[in-house]
Amino acid sequence: MAEEETPSSSNDDKPFFAIDAEDVAEAAAAATSAAPSSAATPQPPQSIVLGTLSKPNSTAESTFVSGSEGEVKANPLGAATPQLTGDINAMTGQGMFAAPMFVPEAKKKFMWGQFFIGLVAPPLILFVVSVGTGVLEPEYDDFWRYETVELSGQDGTVFEHQVAPASDEFMQHIFTEFRDQGNNYIIQCDTDYYANGAGTNEEFPVFQSSQEGNYAAEIGSFFPSNQTLWFSLWNASTDSLLVEIEYVNEEYYEDDMGFSDGVFCLLPLAFIAGTVAAFVRGNRGLGFGILTSLGLMVLIPFLFLFFILLAFSGM
Repeated sequence: MAEEETPSSSNDDKPFFAIDAEDVAEAAAAATSAAPSSAATPQPPQSIVLGTLSKPNSTAESTFVSGSEGEVKANPLGAATPQLTGDINAMTGQGMFAAPMFVPEAKKKFMWGQFFIGLVAPPLILFVVSVGTGVLEPEYDDFWRYETVELSGQDGTVFEHQVAPASDEFMQHIFTEFRDQGNNYIIQCDTDYYANGAGTNEEFPVFQSSQEGNYAAEIGSFFPSNQTLWFSLWNASTDSLLVEIEYVNEEYYEDDMGFSDGVFCLLPLAFIAGTVAAFVRGNRGLGFGILTSLGLMVLIPFLFLFFILLAFSGM
């Protein structure tokens, strides 16, 4: 019987996980032979800066570091500067928005000069306008005319008179007074321009009143149609009466507004407009002066009266 041959051991027959000391030595020797003799010490990874938000520096060339090659090259995107450091001073000059500091407005001083101008100007303007309208306007027409007549009564109680107004006049008021048995009596009659005139049938009553008895009684009438006055005394008598008759020119009621009337009507509007304009334009002193002048104009007549009384009192 032939002798069986024993199989020889070989590396090809070892499993992949069977690593012995010989395999480790071979791997180390292979790595040593493949490495270059002048290999440099490995460097840690370097950061790459792509640019900056600030203005590029044109005087110095920008650089960046390549981690793969380990050398310095030109950086065309701008010079590297610290970014997001948290340091406020490092952000200076990089386009940061600087909010303006709040400066409190200085308080304006009260303008006393404007105050006194506003205090004096309105009364002065009123005085100048009053004098100017009196000079520029034509001579003032007196629209009233007075006539006094003596009437004799029938039996001392009945009186009758026919008034004689001019063509452009009408009788407006009749007044007389007398005394009988210690009592004072007043007789008067008033008419209306718009109800007065020839051809009208309206009558105007004549009243008798007593100052002691505080009464008024209707004792007669005035007839515009024939301009006749008639009345009979009540519980009193007198031989004659001095009657004062007042006539009024009809132009007084028909005349339009004159120059002076228009000017004086515009003065209150000018006062209000001046006050509003002074405050709107910021001239507080002038506005308060104009308002104060209103009270001054009210006090001026009383002050004038006070000085007159003081002058005539001998003090």
